[in-house]
Amino acid sequence: MLKRGRRALPIAAAILTLSAVAAAAMGPRPPAWAFPQPPASTLQLPAGEAAVRLRGLARPIKKAFVDQLFAAADWSPGDHPPMPAIVAHGRRPDVYACGLCHLADGQGKPENASLAGLPAAYIVQQLAEMRAGRRGSAVAGLTPQALMRHVAESARPGEVAAAALYFAGLPYRPWIRVVETGSVPRLKISAISTFEPAAGGGVEPLGERIVEMPDWPARSPGGHPRGFVAYAPVGSVRRGAALAASGEGRTMACAACHGVRLQGLDEAPRLAGRSPTYLARQLFDLRAGARRGPAVARMAPAAAQLTNADIVDLAAYLGSLRP
Repeated sequence: MLKRGRRALPIAAAILTLSAVAAAAMGPRPPAWAFPQPPASTLQLPAGEAAVRLRGLARPIKKAFVDQLFAAADWSPGDHPPMPAIVAHGRRPDVYACGLCHLADGQGKPENASLAGLPAAYIVQQLAEMRAGRRGSAVAGLTPQALMRHVAESARPGEVAAAALYFAGLPYRPWIRVVETGSVPRLKISAISTFEPAAGGGVEPLGERIVEMPDWPARSPGGHPRGFVAYAPVGSVRRGAALAASGEGRTMACAACHGVRLQGLDEAPRLAGRSPTYLARQLFDLRAGARRGPAVARMAPAAAQLTNADIVDLAAYLGSLRP
């Protein structure tokens, strides 16, 4: 405890100064659109309904939701080989079904990652980074990240290897449609941290953000999406292409690590055609220092120089490319 008197103010001022320096080093605050969190009312449990607490989540969740964590829906069984047990069902009570969030065909969704076609060694490495505490989030308390961290800490080496080999053997197909616009459907955030059109229709300004939501087949809301549409600011794809190509004197060209066609190179993952929201979130995490260690030693300094607008432009451009 600080003693009262003349020395207390200088010490307190020094602490505030150091905090300000640390905050400045982390760059601008990550924007909420890249880290969507459902409002508290979305997560409230009806009276008398069974609730369960999961490690890493601040709020109790519905027991019915927990049961779903161990059953991956398979909307297109003819498009992929049989899922390993760990992908289809997980292992109670600790390891949730990989295919629930990343989907049976590995395509993934904006709140997590597309795994299809990534090198198995890269997938194994990323789980090891999470388990070691070197792959975190710039915003604490997000449900998808908390669930994934729990899986990384609980999965056995054989389970990780089986899932990694399965997803690495799947083709990643075009799944994202980038649309430049000045306005988007009026939005709400679902209980699992994804954007959806709000009831009643209407539009709202897009501003300097990317909004990604399911691209539902006609008259089939709530079913399996045929992909995702990512709304991005007008001109963002063109600006992102220029920044990715040269770095414009303040960061590295993306091809230096990720290959000429941005399809991935050695330990650097594919960027082309991936979810713009996911890509932006990784850049914000890197810029904030939430991802550390040798796996991102070259990427972290490159992300540190990017503004929020730069990240929007890069993510929109990369998402628009054919995977």
